[in-house]
Amino acid sequence: MLTTQEELLSFLEGQTVVIPHLGEIFRAWPSAIHPERAALTTAVNERLEKIVPEKANGLRKADFALFACCWWPNAELSKLRILAYLAIWLFLWDDEIDQTSGRLSDSFEAAQHWRTATVETVTYYLGLGEEPQGLSAQSKLINSFSDIGEALCTHYSRGKPTLQGALPERNFINL
Repeated sequence: MLTTQEELLSFLEGQTVVIPHLGEIFRAWPSAIHPERAALTTAVNERLEKIVPEKANGLRKADFALFACCWWPNAELSKLRILAYLAIWLFLWDDEIDQTSGRLSDSFEAAQHWRTATVETVTYYLGLGEEPQGLSAQSKLINSFSDIGEALCTHYSRGKPTLQGALPERNFINL
């Protein structure tokens, strides 16, 4: 069994790898791009300027709008915007911990505080907890979940904890 990336590369070196035509595997996936991409791009760029102005120019290259428009080409624009905001939030949140450029990548304790603050904040914005204090209240990135939580809360309540219709479904193929 190969245990490292280097061993795998060594094993594959000089061999021919045949990648099958992927069209058949993904035939059920939508292949369109949402027609409101330009509007979503504007919203995404404004969002990046709002929550991470110091990184906004570089992050535009990630094209979160295109990502969302390809994954959910038939979504209502309002839901597509929330999905793009969620993608931004998840990518940026994760980068704070696991990227060497992230503020928390070299401190497990600081990363644990970040996780705790995130849980407190997300719980609050989903209407399931008290208003957060400390780091939770101060972090622009963590607090940018507010719009996402607000949108989700319009589709569920404590008595009905489902998100039926909140976001468009993404069908995955069982391989």
